[in-house]
Amino acid sequence: MHARRGMASSLMHIGRSEGLAGLQAGLALAVVREASKAFFRIGCFQPILDAMHDSSSGPAPVAKRMASGMSSGAIAALVCNPIELPTTLSHVTWSAPLPGV
Repeated sequence: MHARRGMASSLMHIGRSEGLAGLQAGLALAVVREASKAFFRIGCFQPILDAMHDSSSGPAPVAKRMASGMSSGAIAALVCNPIELPTTLSHVTWSAPLPGV
């Protein structure tokens, strides 16, 4: 195993040894993970804000909008966390021993 000097060196090594498939390894899982997190963050924001603030009293203050955004982000992280496991496992080389195992 050779130490790489940077990202470009690593990309060139992977491209030469594994080809385009190696450079795209895990891409599909990463897209699913990010799309599902964005879906929950965007989808939860307005219902949480509506529960915190009555829209008839005018626009919500910044603090309530921030709290709604943080809450929707936390819900997205909690719901989408199981998607992280296959993504992480797709990057593990099973032939190499894992540190601490």
